[in-house]
Amino acid sequence: MQTAVWVSNYECSLFNQPRLDAEVHRSFGSLDDGIGAFDRMPGGSHHCRVPPNVGSTRAPLHRRNLATPLVIALTFLGAAPLQAQCPDGTPPPCRGASRPTTVARAANSPLNPKAWIVVPFANAMKAADLDWLRDGSANLLSMDMGRWTDISVVPDKRVADLLRTLPSTKAAADALTLNDGLLVARRAGAAHLVMGDYFRLGTGARLVANVFDVKTGNRIRTVSHSAADADSLLSAFGPLARFVLAVPPPPDAKTGDLGTRSIEAYQEYLLGVKALNRFEIPEASQHLTRALALDSTFALAHLQYSIAMEWGETSSGNQMQTHALAARRFGSALPRRERLLIEAGVANAQADYPRLCAIAKPLVAQDSTDIQALFFLGECSYHDNELERSPADSTTLRFRTSFNTAKWAFERILELDPTYLGAFEHIIALSARIYRVANYCGPGLTPKPSCPRWRARLLKNGDTIQTVPAPDADGAAQAAQAARWSRERPALAFHEYAVRIAQQWLEAAPASDGARFALARAELMRGRLVAADEQLRHIPLRATPDNVERIRIKMEVAAKLGRGSEARAMFDSLVKMVPDSPDNLASRGSIDLMFGRLNRFNRAGAAAAERYGPAAIRYQRHVGRALLGFPMEGMARDEAAFMSSIPLDACDADCRFTLMMPTLAYALHEPTGDWSQLTSRRHTLDYFDPARALALHDTAELRRVVQKMERESQVALAVGGPEFRSALATDAYLILGDSTSALRMARFATDSSMVRMGLATTVVAGIVPTYGSPVWPRMMLKRADLAAARGFRDEAREWYTKVLSLWENADPEMQPFVARIRASLAKVGPRG
Repeated sequence: MQTAVWVSNYECSLFNQPRLDAEVHRSFGSLDDGIGAFDRMPGGSHHCRVPPNVGSTRAPLHRRNLATPLVIALTFLGAAPLQAQCPDGTPPPCRGASRPTTVARAANSPLNPKAWIVVPFANAMKAADLDWLRDGSANLLSMDMGRWTDISVVPDKRVADLLRTLPSTKAAADALTLNDGLLVARRAGAAHLVMGDYFRLGTGARLVANVFDVKTGNRIRTVSHSAADADSLLSAFGPLARFVLAVPPPPDAKTGDLGTRSIEAYQEYLLGVKALNRFEIPEASQHLTRALALDSTFALAHLQYSIAMEWGETSSGNQMQTHALAARRFGSALPRRERLLIEAGVANAQADYPRLCAIAKPLVAQDSTDIQALFFLGECSYHDNELERSPADSTTLRFRTSFNTAKWAFERILELDPTYLGAFEHIIALSARIYRVANYCGPGLTPKPSCPRWRARLLKNGDTIQTVPAPDADGAAQAAQAARWSRERPALAFHEYAVRIAQQWLEAAPASDGARFALARAELMRGRLVAADEQLRHIPLRATPDNVERIRIKMEVAAKLGRGSEARAMFDSLVKMVPDSPDNLASRGSIDLMFGRLNRFNRAGAAAAERYGPAAIRYQRHVGRALLGFPMEGMARDEAAFMSSIPLDACDADCRFTLMMPTLAYALHEPTGDWSQLTSRRHTLDYFDPARALALHDTAELRRVVQKMERESQVALAVGGPEFRSALATDAYLILGDSTSALRMARFATDSSMVRMGLATTVVAGIVPTYGSPVWPRMMLKRADLAAARGFRDEAREWYTKVLSLWENADPEMQPFVARIRASLAKVGPRG
């Protein structure tokens, strides 16, 4: 039996993120979420079959939690309409017109006679130890009033957003005037306003609430309630809610039951939620952890901690579920909205996206200003990548959810609150997305990695994003989408939009490390390395589990700029923080190669090669050195032996060559042995065309092939996609003796391709997929050698210095090559 294996090209987390994600799968350790993939790359559009006697090729998949991927709202250039295409990007029948991409901010909304709004109470006596009650009053009273099902209460998060729109800056700290309160209420469309004061009363406080008719501005009534001591403050808002509404509570409503009796826990909870809204994940986690340490039954703290953990670099899906389920267990007495949000949190933690959408949609329909409900709607609309049959045509599949719904949800959040930084992060994280991918086995069957894979390019029609799935096996459909994607270049618009939205984020939160980090990543998408570095310099280096992604990007930029010792120190500190494991050894080993250190990569390769037998183990020993540009003696012999050891009926041409890509393509040489599958061109991957030309001793064919690769490299970057062929083209030109063209390609590889290639982007397939980073110092060195040979001394000096910086702590077996580089640098001489 033949096992289909997809070899993927991806951008993923470096340090073993343990949350499983249903819509993507792992093959040879690769994560394919459609980010950074490109046609004709390993994993782009082919698969290979692995002999049944080599063991399982599947492994648990891990998702980077850096940013739960959500599609973004883009302003694209005009595009031709796609036939048989609905406005929301799905095939017919259409599900109705798409929502508008933006919603104009209205000064006032129509007053809803059933809507109430509570603004923060004033600390009348300026008691410092009661300052927390200013924000807490709106939260606590709104929550208790929400137990009455025949009214609606504006969520306190929305109240905070509206207060930021007041013309007076005093709203952040001082008492609100009646005009302030009425203005906020009218913008929210609430017919009833509650505002008031609280006074120190012994060890407790006296709460005074005023109820106003927003239409007339007249006060309807004034009510008060006292808490005898601090311990009864949290429960005091239940009776106050009854007095404010002047009606009995609903049957069985447990007013005053917040879920905790601990003021300290509640205060930590408020601080944690504020930090989470600012996207300060480590700070949010610290406060929420303290809240739960003070009261382990605090349901709302469990819910918010589960949400925060989704963004944490080293948090697991199991922990997310644990806290979400705890919130459900302890939150049965909370108001209906909070219980629904907890159910949404459970569905999100369990990746049950249909249920998450089923909960979020009614909440948003009821109140389109409910930011937390909008956030969950965006989550489920993006993550539910399952396919369904079109009712109009049973042979046609469509994605069950629309990216445009997610787009609208996150646009709406930023419209309501430009400081809700999590929405910015979602937009930035997915601005480089190219594909939407799903597996489909058949109606009613659960998708599995072994099911046929379908994919859709992110295209555009008008102001909507189109994702029309087609099977990978349908080469014509995939080619048509690829041609349109290249022609219309939507990725470039994504990148430009990412920069604009990151700049908007930084304007909204100038002190935010997250905003600077987002702008740095957006600049990297455009290949602006120095601009990215400038933003990263403002971000402090903290080697903590929740800061892994930022350090990874800083390490990437430092390595590309030739600050090798800085990059190496960051890598080593992260490895100490999160120790090696079988799941991360290959990816880490790949990064270690960039520093001239082979041990970690060799260990990972040896473990992976065992499934293929002794010939594979011997072959894999050559891979690390070959990628760095210093192949060992006997490489071609062991390569041919490995080729011969693979049964013909178990692994087709693409499969064989994919396994040997590190040497056959990225260490271009004349193959030895029987390569009939290569010379007869039974493979479909053009990566091996240079090796085929060498095997045929056809110099004219090699020149034709390399010129084609050079053109494709330039086109790939021009349309905003990743580029991988320039390294191969450089080697081919050198073999042809064309040093001028080789230098041109080496410059292109280091100045353009390397700049846009992520540190954790898989480029080289093989027994162990390898990131592109080991190729960087190799291309730097080729550029230095070629520049030196042509007399470009300053250029040669610059790139020799960068390689030496990366290899300052290289393995002993690399030291002869390091010595050679030092000698070459000395020969170039000092500047000038």
